[in-house]
Amino acid sequence: MEELANYRRSLIKGYQEIGAEIENIAERSSADKADLFQEGTGWNTCKIFLHIREVEMGYFLPYIKRILVGEKVELGVYEAVEKRGKYEKEGEQLQEIISDLIVSCRFLTTMLGEMSEKDWNRTGRHLQSGNHTVQWYLEQNLAHLKAHIRQLAGYLDPAAV
Repeated sequence: MEELANYRRSLIKGYQEIGAEIENIAERSSADKADLFQEGTGWNTCKIFLHIREVEMGYFLPYIKRILVGEKVELGVYEAVEKRGKYEKEGEQLQEIISDLIVSCRFLTTMLGEMSEKDWNRTGRHLQSGNHTVQWYLEQNLAHLKAHIRQLAGYLDPAAV
Protein backbone atom coordinates (compact mmCIF):
# COMPACT_ATOMS: atom_id res chain seq x y z
CA MET A 1 0.00 0.00 0.00
CA GLU A 2 2.85 2.37 0.85
CA GLU A 3 4.45 1.61 -2.52
CA LEU A 4 1.24 2.64 -4.31
CA ALA A 5 1.01 5.83 -2.23
CA ASN A 6 4.62 6.65 -3.15
CA TYR A 7 3.90 6.01 -6.82
CA ARG A 8 0.89 8.32 -6.74
CA ARG A 9 2.97 11.00 -5.02
CA SER A 10 5.45 10.63 -7.89
CA LEU A 11 2.61 11.27 -10.37
CA ILE A 12 1.70 14.44 -8.49
CA LYS A 13 5.35 15.47 -8.50
CA GLY A 14 5.46 14.74 -12.23
CA TYR A 15 2.69 17.27 -12.86
CA GLN A 16 4.50 19.82 -10.68
CA GLU A 17 7.69 19.25 -12.67
CA ILE A 18 5.90 19.51 -16.02
CA GLY A 19 4.37 22.81 -14.91
CA ALA A 20 7.85 24.07 -13.97
CA GLU A 21 9.27 22.86 -17.30
CA ILE A 22 6.50 24.62 -19.21
CA GLU A 23 7.31 27.80 -17.26
CA ASN A 24 10.99 27.34 -18.10
CA ILE A 25 10.16 26.94 -21.78
CA ALA A 26 7.91 29.99 -21.57
CA GLU A 27 10.83 32.04 -20.29
CA ARG A 28 13.00 30.84 -23.19
CA SER A 29 10.22 31.23 -25.77
CA SER A 30 9.24 34.44 -27.40
CA ALA A 31 7.09 35.46 -30.33
CA ASP A 32 10.09 35.06 -32.66
CA LYS A 33 10.46 31.42 -31.56
CA ALA A 34 6.79 30.51 -32.07
CA ASP A 35 7.55 29.43 -35.62
CA LEU A 36 10.56 27.24 -34.91
CA PHE A 37 10.03 24.10 -36.99
CA GLN A 38 11.14 20.53 -36.60
CA GLU A 39 12.34 19.82 -40.09
CA GLY A 40 10.15 17.42 -42.01
CA THR A 41 7.31 17.35 -39.47
CA GLY A 42 5.22 20.43 -40.29
CA TRP A 43 5.02 21.16 -36.55
CA ASN A 44 6.27 24.34 -34.97
CA THR A 45 6.50 25.47 -31.36
CA CYS A 46 3.13 27.20 -31.37
CA LYS A 47 1.36 24.25 -33.02
CA ILE A 48 2.75 21.86 -30.44
CA PHE A 49 1.60 24.04 -27.54
CA LEU A 50 -1.84 24.33 -29.19
CA HIS A 51 -1.99 20.55 -29.62
CA ILE A 52 -1.04 19.97 -25.98
CA ARG A 53 -3.71 22.40 -24.83
CA GLU A 54 -6.37 20.85 -27.08
CA VAL A 55 -5.64 17.35 -25.81
CA GLU A 56 -5.42 18.58 -22.21
CA MET A 57 -8.63 20.65 -22.27
CA GLY A 58 -10.59 18.63 -24.80
CA TYR A 59 -9.72 15.13 -23.75
CA PHE A 60 -7.85 14.33 -20.54
CA LEU A 61 -9.32 16.89 -18.15
CA PRO A 62 -12.96 16.41 -19.22
CA TYR A 63 -12.60 12.61 -19.13
CA ILE A 64 -11.00 12.62 -15.70
CA LYS A 65 -13.65 15.01 -14.35
CA ARG A 66 -16.47 12.91 -15.81
CA ILE A 67 -15.08 9.76 -14.24
CA LEU A 68 -14.70 11.46 -10.86
CA VAL A 69 -18.28 12.79 -10.75
CA GLY A 70 -20.18 10.08 -12.61
CA GLU A 71 -20.91 6.47 -12.21
CA LYS A 72 -20.82 4.21 -15.31
CA VAL A 73 -19.03 6.75 -17.51
CA GLU A 74 -18.57 5.85 -21.17
CA LEU A 75 -15.96 7.89 -22.89
CA GLY A 76 -15.89 8.46 -26.61
CA VAL A 77 -12.97 8.53 -28.95
CA TYR A 78 -10.82 11.65 -29.00
CA GLU A 79 -10.77 12.83 -32.57
CA ALA A 80 -7.88 15.25 -32.95
CA VAL A 81 -9.09 16.39 -36.36
CA GLU A 82 -12.55 17.29 -35.01
CA LYS A 83 -11.09 19.07 -31.97
CA ARG A 84 -8.34 20.95 -33.81
CA GLY A 85 -8.79 24.66 -33.35
CA LYS A 86 -11.66 24.36 -30.87
CA TYR A 87 -9.51 25.80 -28.10
CA GLU A 88 -7.63 28.25 -30.31
CA LYS A 89 -8.54 31.92 -30.11
CA GLU A 90 -7.96 34.27 -33.02
CA GLY A 91 -4.88 36.42 -32.56
CA GLU A 92 -3.83 34.46 -29.49
CA GLN A 93 -0.21 34.78 -28.48
CA LEU A 94 2.08 31.89 -27.61
CA GLN A 95 2.39 33.11 -24.02
CA GLU A 96 -1.41 32.88 -23.56
CA ILE A 97 -1.39 29.24 -24.64
CA ILE A 98 1.51 28.50 -22.31
CA SER A 99 -0.29 30.26 -19.47
CA ASP A 100 -3.33 27.99 -19.95
CA LEU A 101 -1.10 24.93 -19.72
CA ILE A 102 0.59 26.15 -16.56
CA VAL A 103 -2.83 26.74 -14.96
CA SER A 104 -3.92 23.25 -16.04
CA CYS A 105 -0.86 21.61 -14.45
CA ARG A 106 -1.43 23.54 -11.22
CA PHE A 107 -5.09 22.51 -11.22
CA LEU A 108 -4.19 18.85 -11.73
CA THR A 109 -1.55 18.99 -9.00
CA THR A 110 -4.09 20.40 -6.55
CA MET A 111 -6.81 17.98 -7.61
CA LEU A 112 -4.52 14.95 -7.32
CA GLY A 113 -3.44 15.96 -3.85
CA GLU A 114 -7.07 16.00 -2.75
CA MET A 115 -8.15 12.72 -4.34
CA SER A 116 -9.16 9.79 -2.16
CA GLU A 117 -8.15 6.18 -2.71
CA LYS A 118 -11.61 5.61 -4.20
CA ASP A 119 -11.11 8.49 -6.65
CA TRP A 120 -7.79 7.12 -7.93
CA ASN A 121 -9.50 3.79 -8.62
CA ARG A 122 -12.70 5.05 -10.25
CA THR A 123 -13.08 3.73 -13.77
CA GLY A 124 -14.50 4.94 -17.00
CA ARG A 125 -15.14 2.79 -20.02
CA HIS A 126 -13.42 3.98 -23.14
CA LEU A 127 -15.29 2.82 -26.25
CA GLN A 128 -12.09 1.70 -28.00
CA SER A 129 -9.80 0.45 -25.26
CA GLY A 130 -12.06 -0.69 -22.42
CA ASN A 131 -12.16 0.13 -18.73
CA HIS A 132 -9.47 2.39 -17.26
CA THR A 133 -8.95 4.00 -13.89
CA VAL A 134 -8.45 7.70 -13.27
CA GLN A 135 -4.88 6.77 -12.42
CA TRP A 136 -4.42 5.26 -15.89
CA TYR A 137 -5.70 8.42 -17.59
CA LEU A 138 -3.38 10.52 -15.43
CA GLU A 139 -0.42 8.30 -16.39
CA GLN A 140 -1.27 8.62 -20.09
CA ASN A 141 -1.68 12.38 -19.81
CA LEU A 142 1.63 12.82 -18.01
CA ALA A 143 3.45 10.69 -20.60
CA HIS A 144 1.90 12.79 -23.38
CA LEU A 145 2.95 16.04 -21.71
CA LYS A 146 6.50 14.79 -21.10
CA ALA A 147 6.91 13.66 -24.72
CA HIS A 148 5.92 17.06 -26.06
CA ILE A 149 8.00 18.97 -23.51
CA ARG A 150 11.06 17.02 -24.71
CA GLN A 151 10.08 17.84 -28.28
CA LEU A 152 9.78 21.55 -27.48
CA ALA A 153 13.08 21.58 -25.60
CA GLY A 154 14.67 20.21 -28.75
CA TYR A 155 13.21 23.00 -30.87
CA LEU A 156 14.51 25.68 -28.55
CA ASP A 157 17.90 24.09 -27.95
CA PRO A 158 18.68 21.16 -30.29
CA ALA A 159 22.01 20.54 -28.55
CA ALA A 160 20.24 19.90 -25.23
CA VAL A 161 18.27 16.88 -26.46
